[in-house]
Amino acid sequence: MSKNVALIQEIRDLIKGEQEDTDILLKVRDLLMNGDEANGHISSEAYPEIIAKQKTVIKARPIQSGELSESELRRVPAGLEIGVRSLEAESGHYKIETGQGKNGYIWPPHWNVPDVLKTEAKKVKNKDVAEIFHNHVSKLKLSQPDAVTCQSTCIAMALDTKDIMGIRSKLESKGSAGDPGVMSWYLSQKLGDRYIFDDNANMSEMRDWLRAGEFLITHGWFTNSGHVVAIDGISIDPDTLSYKFDMSDPWSEFDFSAWAYNKPNVTFYDGFYSALGIYAACVVGQSPSDAHQIYQAGKFDSNHKGAWVHRILPA
Repeated sequence: MSKNVALIQEIRDLIKGEQEDTDILLKVRDLLMNGDEANGHISSEAYPEIIAKQKTVIKARPIQSGELSESELRRVPAGLEIGVRSLEAESGHYKIETGQGKNGYIWPPHWNVPDVLKTEAKKVKNKDVAEIFHNHVSKLKLSQPDAVTCQSTCIAMALDTKDIMGIRSKLESKGSAGDPGVMSWYLSQKLGDRYIFDDNANMSEMRDWLRAGEFLITHGWFTNSGHVVAIDGISIDPDTLSYKFDMSDPWSEFDFSAWAYNKPNVTFYDGFYSALGIYAACVVGQSPSDAHQIYQAGKFDSNHKGAWVHRILPA
């Protein structure tokens, strides 16, 4: 049976089943448009294969899907196998060239990638191409002394003081130390006009504030009780306009793939968290499990509001 006859027969079988399933509809579309790809397989002779773990997309640019137009997204079903000629890391994604010579970007958590491709991937260092904006407020780096003083530690960094427990005591005299209203009361007393509290911010606003040299404190669903972190800079790729946040996390480095602090209170973390991670934890997530699901899905909307942010302006 020729390939075309086989494809037509498969379409007929799918239609006969009258199944209104997204995977089926995607497969019918691909059967009509993409030849071998229609059978869940892109020609891969002599090339290692990557396999989609779930319904996902191949992108025209290595940024969040929500910032791309529909024409820049190619939707693929779970289980799709793609023969890959080359793979390199870029802006938190993998740039792939298929065995057919087509290029695109994939989000690594959505794909099974063989080790042979990972080890051969060229490491594109964002710091060599990205524009980095640092805050003009504080350079102090502090680890929280216990599991409940994240908010006091972040405030101490903003105020350039090491008196974490003194700040904690002041906050508790007013109410719950982690209450954003209580934190706002304390910061406004200390900073006056150099302090602004926004209880419904989005990612675009946070990006602009950081570019202006502000020091930000926000809350995210990193733990069951929530966790307060400071953001003291931002790195923006001038080619893709993707960005990541320079963090001052007083507890340790957060593992977004596991959605956990693997080594809590071992050391202060001074490094980058992805925009998607902060979006999931601090803007739209309503619990740790909810935030993790949003992160795994790779959904992102830079204009979606929901974060509460303490803004410390440069002097």
